Order: sequence, then C-alpha cells, then structure tokens
Amino acid sequence: MIDQIIALIMASIFIGLVLELISKNTIIKSKLLLGQSLAVASSTK
Repeated sequence: MIDQIIALIMASIFIGLVLELISKNTIIKSKLLLGQSLAVASSTK
C-alpha cells in the first residue's frame, strides 16, 4: 500500500515537471514568434 502511494507521488511530480517544461517551451516559442513577427513588421514599413 505504501509503495503504491509513493509511486503515485512520484508519478504526479514527474507529470508536473513535464507540464512545466512544456509550458516553458511554448512560452519561449511564442516570444520568439512574437519577436520575429515584430521584426518583419518593422522591416516592411
């Protein structure tokens, strides 16, 4: 029973870390896309 609880805790921590990494990656990508679109917009003027 204790082993199952530990396994659940480990799994939830792992999932949390993965989700955090994914969200950080999407934030970085969106910032890069925003920067690129701003650069394109300013160069076309």
